[in-house]
Amino acid sequence: MLNIKKLVTAAALAVLPGMASAAILDFTAAGSLTGTFQGVGYTVTGSPRAANQRQNFDGDASLVLAPLALEKDGIGVGDDEISFGEIVTITFDRTVTIRDIYFLDLFESPSTREEEVAIVTGDDVPGVLTFGAFERYPGTGYAEASLAGGLRGSVFTFTSSFTNDSVGRPDYALAGLNLAPIPLPAGGLLLVSGLALAGGIARRRKA
Repeated sequence: MLNIKKLVTAAALAVLPGMASAAILDFTAAGSLTGTFQGVGYTVTGSPRAANQRQNFDGDASLVLAPLALEKDGIGVGDDEISFGEIVTITFDRTVTIRDIYFLDLFESPSTREEEVAIVTGDDVPGVLTFGAFERYPGTGYAEASLAGGLRGSVFTFTSSFTNDSVGRPDYALAGLNLAPIPLPAGGLLLVSGLALAGGIARRRKA
């Protein structure tokens, strides 16, 4: 005889990963330019050249107390960073909300008053993020930007302003995204609800 309780449990476990807590899509982890994250597929592309994780992390990991793997420098276009005129596009197969964005400035000015600028757009509204304003650990090139209310969408673009600190070009590596919990798609919710109802009916029959 079919065990309804076991069926409900198995089905719930199969679909509940889509309701995982907020977590970081880490672009400093090797091989993270395409794949599935919390049950949502994503692809990273670059323009006018391909996006890549060309270099191993060349900073001092002991100084960067970030929740990142730091195996790679993050995403660049053509080389190891996103420069003015270069665009990285991240496409998810359904809508997500970005809570925080992590950056690495690999050629950082020794002055904490000089700042890189990241331009970020999503399905909501465009945003301009001033790099130095979010730098948690001066001298490391690591910065975090928390987005009030989050940036919601399925397609996000990242480019650089033409302004620059006193070192190198206006550029940065995109290190990671902190995504809000991703809810189950409607089909998954219906499946869980239906199986829960079936389990309730089975319990009443036993009673």
